[in-house]
Amino acid sequence: MSSAFQYDVFLSHNSADKSRVRALAERLRSAGLRVWFDERVIAFRFAKYCFSRQFY
Repeated sequence: MSSAFQYDVFLSHNSADKSRVRALAERLRSAGLRVWFDERVIAFRFAKYCFSRQFY
């Protein structure tokens, strides 16, 4: 895939489909794709923010 973008795939979904989309995201990552999936990306950014601010 092109390196011009940070992610290869953006997954938009309804919260009712979260578990199915989570499984899809994992399969895509296993195939080597960079996946934007809110559950993982937002949690990572929040953790990074907290550690940068030294909130424990």
